[in-house]
Amino acid sequence: MKFFIIFFINQNLLVNPSFEEWIGDSIFGWKIAHPYALPILKEEDTVYQGNFSIKIKRQSATTTLTDALISDTVPITGGTYYYIGAYVWDNDTNVYARVQVSWYKNGSYLTYGLTPLSQDINGWQILYAQKLSPDTANQAIVKIKIYAVDTFPRQGFYFCDYAFLSTSFRVIEKKLVFINKSKELKTFNVIGQSISFQENKKGIYFINRKGKIEKMIIFR
Repeated sequence: MKFFIIFFINQNLLVNPSFEEWIGDSIFGWKIAHPYALPILKEEDTVYQGNFSIKIKRQSATTTLTDALISDTVPITGGTYYYIGAYVWDNDTNVYARVQVSWYKNGSYLTYGLTPLSQDINGWQILYAQKLSPDTANQAIVKIKIYAVDTFPRQGFYFCDYAFLSTSFRVIEKKLVFINKSKELKTFNVIGQSISFQENKKGIYFINRKGKIEKMIIFR
């Protein structure tokens, strides 16, 4: 039995963040950096939302490349905190995922920030981080990256859906399941924390912290 709390990302700056729009084998709004060593494929079965996600492959065992695909450059405001991230399905022990934002001023590179690494989980997890853009920055590029573990075969893949770059981020979704049928739920996000919940007379579950309802848990 599974429950979900929804992550709400407002005013996503990325173009085609859910990878729904395609032009042939190309993702509208995204540049595929290394189509042979690190190909990107349209995925219709393992999807977080909408009709499509992407399958990111590490096809070469010897490549040192880690850039999987790069979004178009988007305008941002310097000296502002931004949330970066994406949903990934990574149950391949040979590879792992990460999201990077690179800050620029008029096309000149300044610095970058990273999310935590993905875990080997048979389900969707969200990778996200809050990063402060440099005061002089006015552009950002978001990269969805794939890495290999140190041992062979050093090849593998994961799925990715809904990438984001936003100043607004509210946690209203985590994938949860009962633990031993008790009133304790375990998250499958990168934090791996557990939380307690309560049930009202209508069978709606919620988290109550010091008398304040902070998050609703909606059964699906």
